[in-house]
Amino acid sequence: MNIRKKLLILTSLMFFSLATITGLSLWNWRRLQSLNETILQGQKLQTHSRNVMGLMKDIIFDLFAPRMYSQIRSLTYAPRSIAAYKTWLVAVEQYQHSFLVFIDDRDLTIMQDDELQDLYETALTLNQKALDKLYYMSEILSRLQDLDAGEKGLYVLMQRDETLIPFFDEFRDTSFYFTNTFESFMNHFFTSFKEQSRRQERELHILFILTSLLTGGMALSYALIISRQIIQKISLAGTAFKNISMGDFSTTYPVKDNDELSTLLSRINSLSSDLKNNMNSILNLTRDMGISLEDGTSLENLTDMITETIIKDTNAEVAAIYLFDPLKNQFAMESFRGTEVSLIPRLEASSRLGVKLKKGEPVVSPFEEMTSLRKFLILKAPYPQDMLALPLIHRGECRGFILALLMSEKTRFSDLGITRMINFSEYVSLTLDNQMKYREVLEKREAQYWALQSQVQPHFIYNILNGFIGLNRMGETKRLEEAILSLREMLRYVTDQTHWTSMEKEFEFLGHYCELQKIRFSERLTYKLTLPEDLKGIPIPRLLLQPLVENSVIHGLEPQEEGGTLTVTAEKIEASGQNCLIITIADNGCGFDMNLKKKGESVGMRNVIERLKMAFPGSEILTQSKPGEGTTTVMTLPAYQEVLL
Repeated sequence: MNIRKKLLILTSLMFFSLATITGLSLWNWRRLQSLNETILQGQKLQTHSRNVMGLMKDIIFDLFAPRMYSQIRSLTYAPRSIAAYKTWLVAVEQYQHSFLVFIDDRDLTIMQDDELQDLYETALTLNQKALDKLYYMSEILSRLQDLDAGEKGLYVLMQRDETLIPFFDEFRDTSFYFTNTFESFMNHFFTSFKEQSRRQERELHILFILTSLLTGGMALSYALIISRQIIQKISLAGTAFKNISMGDFSTTYPVKDNDELSTLLSRINSLSSDLKNNMNSILNLTRDMGISLEDGTSLENLTDMITETIIKDTNAEVAAIYLFDPLKNQFAMESFRGTEVSLIPRLEASSRLGVKLKKGEPVVSPFEEMTSLRKFLILKAPYPQDMLALPLIHRGECRGFILALLMSEKTRFSDLGITRMINFSEYVSLTLDNQMKYREVLEKREAQYWALQSQVQPHFIYNILNGFIGLNRMGETKRLEEAILSLREMLRYVTDQTHWTSMEKEFEFLGHYCELQKIRFSERLTYKLTLPEDLKGIPIPRLLLQPLVENSVIHGLEPQEEGGTLTVTAEKIEASGQNCLIITIADNGCGFDMNLKKKGESVGMRNVIERLKMAFPGSEILTQSKPGEGTTTVMTLPAYQEVLL
């Protein structure tokens, strides 16, 4: 829920609270007014009741004491009995109407108090009895009005009529009933009703206060919750920006809601992630470059890897690398990756875009603003939406440029993306320069390698020819013929221009060599070559083992009259979590003192050590020897390549 909706709910809640309080106030006022009107109706009922009794007394005075009433009527302004009787009838009707209005009042009918309910029922009964008495008095008074008392007097006439004799008792009872019983009861009823009204008034006031507190509290609580959430998120956003400014791109901030501040935090997380990806992409690029250089990646493969990295680590949809050809004064495309687009294979350095790049100026602009540059890069539609052309500068010269394109509609390179690509271009410049230097080192080592091998071949042939001379002097033509055939095979092996061979072929060559040496030493030389089946395809430099075998034969076995035994074995072991190839050359010849200068370190031995270091960095050769006990040379090749040749 966004902040606008939350504020709308808060406004609605406050409006509801205000409306509730206002409505409750009006209802409370109407309720209190209704109770007051009921009390006024009760007071009118008492007034009408007393008026009925007063008028009835006036009528009695006028009937039974006319002279006295005549004397005082000027003082009291009381009407004669006929007028008073009519007024009394009207008063009775008014009383009856007032009682009905009062007793039918809604405030009385909805009373929940049991005592008031009982009083209500009793009031109905007493009123009915009062009306019965008034109706009876009305009949008698009507008859008395019709009598002609004359000189005898009304009282004498009434004594003669038995139906009129109870009049005085009934008048006394009626007066007593109205004055004492009925009015006392109604006073009690009114007092109880007033007390109940006051209780309801207090309850209404309490209800009003509680409702006001509840609705106001709800509105206030919701406002506090919203304000607290907003303050927390603003504070969290401030902390996030502070951490990002200090270089913390790893912290992720929780996004629980769906409002605008949560969206801001989500975008801060995206910004932090983009910044981290920018740093990681640079590290990934340099790490991949380092691995490629160690593996001897060619320039073509290296540029392909760079364009693939640009596509993977940026939002570019097309990536290409152009390298400068100084002979043709052109930028030639070396690698291309991404969606299909018709890029020109060569860009003239004299073109508008080429001039900018040669000056080392990055070209960053949407294509609709660079229509004049399309002809330099794009042959035909579709045309990109945005372009980055970043020169590869090294030692002040432009060696080429990286081209990145966005093809999708309404897509642009962000400032962060442009910064990332600029960093890419700088690292690519250094990487390409390092790759060229690396290739120079490899070419130099290659020249050294062939120079060393050229030293091995004459040295070996010279020793073999010495053996042939010996055979010829002894007249062993058949053995000489076999030796020449063996030499032919060996020369074919030696003159092969490839750098590497397999362990199987190298051991076959050692067998031919030993057979030729046996022609020379006859029974004085015995040899044993051991090569496991799973190691026959392992690649090693050509003629790597022959100088070591030759040293054992010439310097270890030849000086002994009885000769000796030569063994060459190969085995695979695991050390420090990696496979190692162990090659052992051992003889039981005369040996030498290790404390003295190594006698066996001939030209061939030095060549073997140099070639081994170039072919297998980290390899080593250990030689153990004692006079009269022979010599053992162990060659260790760590992390050898298990490639079958």
